[in-house]
Amino acid sequence: MKSKTLGWVALFGLGPILFGKSSRSETISHGVPPVPPDPGNTIPQGSQAICPGVPDGVALIPGLRTGRAIAQPSSATVRLLFSDQPLPCQELGSDGIAKIGQETCVSLWIFSISLPPEMQMPGVYTLGDHPVVLDVSSRVASELPSTSTGGCGGAGACSGGGFSAGGGGGPGFPPGTVEIYSVTDQCITGRFEGLMIGQTQPPPPDFNGAFHAVRCTP
Repeated sequence: MKSKTLGWVALFGLGPILFGKSSRSETISHGVPPVPPDPGNTIPQGSQAICPGVPDGVALIPGLRTGRAIAQPSSATVRLLFSDQPLPCQELGSDGIAKIGQETCVSLWIFSISLPPEMQMPGVYTLGDHPVVLDVSSRVASELPSTSTGGCGGAGACSGGGFSAGGGGGPGFPPGTVEIYSVTDQCITGRFEGLMIGQTQPPPPDFNGAFHAVRCTP
């Protein structure tokens, strides 16, 4: 896998995540599905009833399947975690996306951003004007089929392109705004506009659009 790192500042780690052990030919398990279904993994159907505020006709982030709002115990910030794959309510470390891609041979992206207290209320915020921390990780899997030995083509790692980037607000921060529509004790909704992370190869996912971020505790 070819990778490219964007150098706004050093990559801000999202924290470790523990995955259940599996053979290389198995799909990584995210645990027993909760009953009732976890609304954070069913965007927008499962979260529609508890995530108000997104105007009619405003599209969600393309491919969004996970949207979570994870409180940070050591501070008053909230980390919004998004992905086009179902993820549990846990922080995902920089090795987590590689592990998922290697074991499942899927292309995937993970996007997270921290919201300081002053951004946790309805309004429009220019990302570069606030001490937010942005993490973007993407992996493009090879079209080679997986084999009985597991992994992409049995080579031990998926080939293809990928990138990871991180940074804090301030001069040189990627342009864009986030509009917070609603903040409740169950969910945060909003919309990213004009967000450009500066990645050219491989083509980056489009993170612009509305979101549901269901509050959860790891």
